Amino acid sequence: MAIKVKRDLLNYSRWKDETPKFILDKVKNFGGWKAVFQNGIPQDINRVRNYFNVLPKKLTYLGTGNSIGPYIFFPNGMKLKQNGGVFDLIGRMSLTGDYYKDDQTPARYWFQYTTGGTGFHQKGGGTSWYGAVKEQAIPQRLQPIFKLIHPDGTGGSSEVIVKNFQRGVWKGGKSTFGKKGISVPLIGNKIVSRIVTDKELQGSYNFSDAFVQSNRDHTIRDVIPHQKKKKPYIDPPNQHLPLADTSRKFPEYDRGKRPIKEIGPSDLPPLKRS
Repeated sequence: MAIKVKRDLLNYSRWKDETPKFILDKVKNFGGWKAVFQNGIPQDINRVRNYFNVLPKKLTYLGTGNSIGPYIFFPNGMKLKQNGGVFDLIGRMSLTGDYYKDDQTPARYWFQYTTGGTGFHQKGGGTSWYGAVKEQAIPQRLQPIFKLIHPDGTGGSSEVIVKNFQRGVWKGGKSTFGKKGISVPLIGNKIVSRIVTDKELQGSYNFSDAFVQSNRDHTIRDVIPHQKKKKPYIDPPNQHLPLADTSRKFPEYDRGKRPIKEIGPSDLPPLKRS
């Protein structure tokens, strides 16, 4: 089915057999995820969010940007704004300033989260405000993982969780991943995967990351749909392939031959304005 107007994107049946690149291009044309899904993400679409999540095969550490207010100025000339209101500390203080590029052509830039954002990706990690503050108090070199994100221009972002190796052992010990200017493989035949692949702890696509939009938007389009999820996310066959690859076309059924549709057009009530 053709997608001609913004409301067509609300119906997952119109996504079937389209690639994530096609859908993302439509979302950009209509003003981003926030403009399309103002009140939250339907569960049928929530379950296939990782079809938008393209993981890197290699990462190169590029250095640290200079933070001035909500902005981070990077050595290569990039400027990044951490969004959120005056009291949205999660949105405005999400990043460390460390950044990386991957192996794609053209290369994508990845930005390192502070440790307060790693709780969802650790067993027993904090997922509440208290948990985030607790994780934030633990230095990155003592954390077992890095959380990196790549904004894609829609208000959403890809996310990868990388193990914090020290001398080949997963036990922490570094505040950044790899040495500056040196490309480090994340997967390969002769290395242990440096990417967390546990289904509950792995990185996932965010429709409204806290630093890209705000913590409120992140809660509406990512946290609440995740909490309401009754069936597992469905990952593409290969999460490293580009968005336009035909293996990433959105399926009608999950791998158990059950329809993707789970609850209905939207299981989230309209937001109450405060």
